[in-house]
Amino acid sequence: MMSDLNTASPTDIAAAGVSSALARAIALWQPYRCWDDLLLVSEIDEIVIDQLRQGGFEIGKPNDAAWVVPKPFKLSAA
Repeated sequence: MMSDLNTASPTDIAAAGVSSALARAIALWQPYRCWDDLLLVSEIDEIVIDQLRQGGFEIGKPNDAAWVVPKPFKLSAA
């Protein structure tokens, strides 16, 4: 069963095998139009995207009115 990454909670995202801090960052920048949008979030690379895909996530059609291009950022150590 596929889950939409655009509506997933940080807990759901972390269940795919990514760190909880990265899962929060992914959820913070929802919605995404395509997998490449995730590459704008620091610490995300093709390996993380493969983890999410293998974890049962897909990118659903976002609400265009709410969509904003994510800005690159780095996760803090805090």
